Amino acid sequence: MVIQKSTHSASTVNFISDRQRNANQYKKQHILSSKIETSITLHKKNLLDHFSCVNAIEFSNNGLYLVSGGDDRRVVLWDLEKSLDSSHKPPCMKGEHNSNIFCLAFDNSDRKIFSAGNDEQVIVHDLERGETLDVFQHDEAVYGISVEPDNDNVFASACDDGRILIWDIRESPSTEPFMLAGYISAFHAVTYNPVDPRLIATANSKEGIALWDIRKPRTCVIRYGGAFVEQNCMSVRFDSLGRRLCALRRKMSPVLYEISREYAMCEFDHPTYYNSCTMKSCTFAGDNDQFLLSGSDDFGLYLWRVPDEGSDVSNVPKASMILQDHRSIVNQVRCHPFNHMIASSGVEKVIKLWSPVYLPEGHYSVEASVNRTSTDRQIYSHEQYINLVLRSGQVSNFSLQYCISNTELNNCSALMLSYINELVISSVLRNTTAIKY
Repeated sequence: MVIQKSTHSASTVNFISDRQRNANQYKKQHILSSKIETSITLHKKNLLDHFSCVNAIEFSNNGLYLVSGGDDRRVVLWDLEKSLDSSHKPPCMKGEHNSNIFCLAFDNSDRKIFSAGNDEQVIVHDLERGETLDVFQHDEAVYGISVEPDNDNVFASACDDGRILIWDIRESPSTEPFMLAGYISAFHAVTYNPVDPRLIATANSKEGIALWDIRKPRTCVIRYGGAFVEQNCMSVRFDSLGRRLCALRRKMSPVLYEISREYAMCEFDHPTYYNSCTMKSCTFAGDNDQFLLSGSDDFGLYLWRVPDEGSDVSNVPKASMILQDHRSIVNQVRCHPFNHMIASSGVEKVIKLWSPVYLPEGHYSVEASVNRTSTDRQIYSHEQYINLVLRSGQVSNFSLQYCISNTELNNCSALMLSYINELVISSVLRNTTAIKY
């Protein structure tokens, strides 16, 4: 299917012109990007302030901040330069959610932070003052947010009720939003095309990955992977030029699409990569979006090299790098827009920063291996899991204890991780049984 030529092509021209004017800056970015792929070790630093699982992380557009949110219901703002000092205490937005946070976004000017999650609302925060600016109520949980690239007042939300909604924060929160898409199955992600904001990509729990044009609501322009193929998709991201999409499907490997073509350009895999138990994300990385990143159920963070443009390679069977230091499933990963620092988080209290260059008070002992065979973290057996539950005295509802105001590993953290082990093992056994029959 052919997509109508965008009138926003000037954005691409501006990008190229800016690149020419700032040649030295882009040269530096290319050196840092290349260093990621060639390094056998990376500098690593932990960011500690959350009390439970960190479900969402985003870098600001200017590269100065990282925002995070999770099961402790708080939106934490990290000044990256100050956060390299372990004694720095990051501020939290004053408005807290009533339940788990699932997604975050900055506006284009980095003055506002949008947060949403299980409490069926999007909260708009003032970055500098931490004040709540507005609250937009939804009917069900919100899994994804994206701010329009050309207009800080407009954002899209991906909802559990099967709708993609477009909101204008200049309107009253009680104003009915514009509905771009409506299915009976949940939307897990939404993202604007960075060059042509009339185009929006979505990930749906049954309808898969789709491209939409806001001028033609209710009917997608392209449904990737085939119009009649049912796929449970959880993540989708545009590259910086808006020409390609990377997407993540449950129980399948990451995939790359050219936005104008229905079928995949390339799929990425590794013998130990697995994606079954939790909601994860994937993202592009590198100065030319030449890498793809995604977390795995085996506690690893995987990086693949994207085949060069024009290549006939349709499958990358092995990762270029696996970062190994998480203590549980890695769900979220983002790449810094300029210095190629990587941030990752998941089913634990810590956010990890990975960098090819020195990080103050960090470590330089994390092996970036492609031959992973085991993890350093203890894997709890079923009996150990039961013992932890009994010792904790929280047989029915131990999850509430994740919000204890403690950023360090404790018995509750071990209980949480052991529970995740149970999910991983059960999922693997189910899939093994299915294969046998």
